[in-house]
Amino acid sequence: MEYRVFKTGDWALAQRTLDFFSNTRMVSNLLEGIIVDGSMFIQSKVKKTFDTGRSEWPPLSKMTLKMKGSSKALQDKGELRNAISLWREGGRANVGIRPGTKGSQGQDLEAIARIHEFGAIIKVTEQMRRWFRAQAAEGKGVSPLRDDTQVIVIPRRALFAPVLMENIPKLKRLALRSAIGRTLKLIGF
Repeated sequence: MEYRVFKTGDWALAQRTLDFFSNTRMVSNLLEGIIVDGSMFIQSKVKKTFDTGRSEWPPLSKMTLKMKGSSKALQDKGELRNAISLWREGGRANVGIRPGTKGSQGQDLEAIARIHEFGAIIKVTEQMRRWFRAQAAEGKGVSPLRDDTQVIVIPRRALFAPVLMENIPKLKRLALRSAIGRTLKLIGF
């Protein structure tokens, strides 16, 4: 019995595709690009949420409203929002506030973001009491702390986790489109 094999289609493209997927460096670059695309998407969604807020966030306390002069949570000068960045480290992409990022008055913006993401209970120290009394004396709209105040509670105003979780379906579609588009471009299709 005799068999005949006929080649049809673009065999050069087939060979480029096989060569591409057998090159671990190229596949690694492809995956890194897909991850960066997804990270940029999440970064833009988080920044947009800064502007709109989230319905589940508790309202600001009266003291916070007096201190801020605004009712928008997580926004004073826009420093926290503007500090949201994308960086690559150790083979992964990160979206958030880079460790060590400082605000215009030297405040640790990463720590502030963490406090808002998870909430915090801060034990009142004598130094804090003096600060609140001084602010009140200078007429800055802040009341001195009551003598029986032992802690300051900052409620959770999560930003990163909810944005990521509600966008997982979109991230999957984006990753698929990115993988197909980048692969086709890299193999010269």
